[in-house]
Amino acid sequence: MTRLLNSMREKITDNLMVHSFLPRCEQKMVEQAQLAAAVYDDFYSGKEREVINGLPAGWLSSWDYVRCRVDENDLSLNFNGWIGSGPVFGVLIDASVKRPEKTERRFASCDGGRYVKVYEGNKGLGKRLLAYSRDCGALDEQLRDARRKAEATLAKFTTVEKLIETWPEIEPMTVGVCAPAPASLPALATDTLNNMFGLPVAS
Repeated sequence: MTRLLNSMREKITDNLMVHSFLPRCEQKMVEQAQLAAAVYDDFYSGKEREVINGLPAGWLSSWDYVRCRVDENDLSLNFNGWIGSGPVFGVLIDASVKRPEKTERRFASCDGGRYVKVYEGNKGLGKRLLAYSRDCGALDEQLRDARRKAEATLAKFTTVEKLIETWPEIEPMTVGVCAPAPASLPALATDTLNNMFGLPVAS
């Protein structure tokens, strides 16, 4: 029998979370990058962006995120879409996704780091931003609830074999995590040891 250690339980839980939620988290990363670009482009007109990007290096500050407000909700959106900083998203994403390269946009000195736009949540881009924020909040709660349930379930088992017997579908999540116990004791060079310690050889 293979004892189910806490470290194994943690890794199995991580595998379950990645299997179930990673595609949705990756989609939220794509959506965040799109919304960040949309807010930036909404704040600076095409002509303004052309002027900003045409200025020599060092003249303006560069930021990897843009901030806005939708109704009473404050949002900070990374241009590369990265969401691996929250307590739940972070555990899931950091362990499974390579962090994308930092993407920066240039801002006028008075604009960088501040809330550049205020939107109403019932129309246009504000509606998209509010829906994204709410979706992320709901997904975060689902992640927390799923992790709690997985951890509570795994805590009921003391061996890998009993876990798989009771919950057969979880077996793929244990591959590479739960090494089976050795079938027999390792072979010993008993002749050498007997000679070294002057032990009588059993007949």
